[in-house]
Amino acid sequence: MLKLPRFKAAAVQASPVYLNATATAEKAASLVREAAAHGAKLIAFPEVFVPGYPYWNWITDPVPAGQAMGFLSVPTKSE
Repeated sequence: MLKLPRFKAAAVQASPVYLNATATAEKAASLVREAAAHGAKLIAFPEVFVPGYPYWNWITDPVPAGQAMGFLSVPTKSE
């Protein structure tokens, strides 16, 4: 039978500091210290925790429909 070492893991359930990557990194470091003080050797954070990924990025259109193609077809001064 495979004998693997045992360790304590921690799953962080916390919110990032809204749109502030530096403050979120400081918060993450504090949470790592807290988990390590309780014996955690593996500490997992939610995906894209540090940049505070804005959820609305996938539910809104950053460029209104058709406007992007309009930018590509603007004549230059040489035309």
